[in-house]
Amino acid sequence: YFFELARRYGDIAMPLTVLDKEGANTIAKTSFEDVVSFIVAECDECAANLPVSYADEPGAQIGRVTKGFAMAVKAKALLYAASPLHNETGDIERWKSSAKAALAIIESGVYSLDPDGCVNEITSPEVVMVVIGGDSQDFELKNFPIRFTEGKRTGATATFPSQNLVDAFETVNGHKVTLEDFGWVSDDPQFNPQRPYDNRDPRFARTVLADGMPFKGSAIESFEGGADHAEVTAGGSPTGYFLRKYIQESTSFVPDKTVTNKHHWIVYRYAEALLTYAESMLSAFGSADYSDSEYPYTARWALNQVRANAGMPEVTETDSQDFMERLRNEWRVEFAFEDHRFWDVRRWKIGDQTQRELIGVSIRKAEDGTLNYYRQVEEVRKWTDRMYLYPIPQA
Repeated sequence: YFFELARRYGDIAMPLTVLDKEGANTIAKTSFEDVVSFIVAECDECAANLPVSYADEPGAQIGRVTKGFAMAVKAKALLYAASPLHNETGDIERWKSSAKAALAIIESGVYSLDPDGCVNEITSPEVVMVVIGGDSQDFELKNFPIRFTEGKRTGATATFPSQNLVDAFETVNGHKVTLEDFGWVSDDPQFNPQRPYDNRDPRFARTVLADGMPFKGSAIESFEGGADHAEVTAGGSPTGYFLRKYIQESTSFVPDKTVTNKHHWIVYRYAEALLTYAESMLSAFGSADYSDSEYPYTARWALNQVRANAGMPEVTETDSQDFMERLRNEWRVEFAFEDHRFWDVRRWKIGDQTQRELIGVSIRKAEDGTLNYYRQVEEVRKWTDRMYLYPIPQA
């Protein structure tokens, strides 16, 4: 909880004992750096006393705090402490500490990447910590394209992926794809602008439902006049896309044939340790290919482990700035809708470049069946740098 407070507010009140009224009204702030130091000490102490798993414990319970999760909280706190928002002097020792904490998870040998994905899979070897949910249709009721809700949803209450995010997913050959004002742009010779969602990074289809994609025995039609196109107030998508990640497709609202599913929300998984290590090594040593006896893996190795698991080609950039750009994009696509991007934008201090426009797509079908794709600005937003941290109300 101290970490959740600190990443929102920076310096925070951090009481370690129960406060009376006077104490609550007079407590001073603790610096972000000292909060992280406390978290690290607590995690080290807890990790030494927690089991690796509960498989051999009574009940063999899943979802309890393990040694690995204590190590993960430490690594996450150190990553944030090393990041530009909280490391204004660029202290490389902070990046080295973050790299070591992530390396400890990597070298534990407990976790491995899961090529089948670990969303809603509580026994996946990649999952370090997951919040286990009960049977529910609520998530699908909010996020299914409205024609699949059998009239039980009347408006747009969903999470709709943006074109900004869609543009982050490369082609399966590793080429960038961008929707410009009047069509798609990509230097991949195999890219088909009439089928722009085909042959993309395999994680795209696990994250976003786009026009033409199969879903519940049908194909999504988000083009104007299509089965899934509607006014936002009537349940349509303002961006032209629907959410796929965490969706349980077998959920059904058909009367007398309803199906309900469990949902399990990922808190930390092994891929995060790998990208934390990659970012920390690059930032500490200025090279994607640096390694030594203390840090035996390179940033390139860690990043390409995650990409290979997704079925994507290796990143070959040698310039450290270019490599960092690819690495940050990897954070974005690998962890889309897993509660990372909001915080990554802030810890990297890139909000001025990323938070000003929300983009969608408008698709129009010609009489001959040709689809025309138009970049559409859905919202123009204001950004000021004070928004890197939450405000503390004067009251």
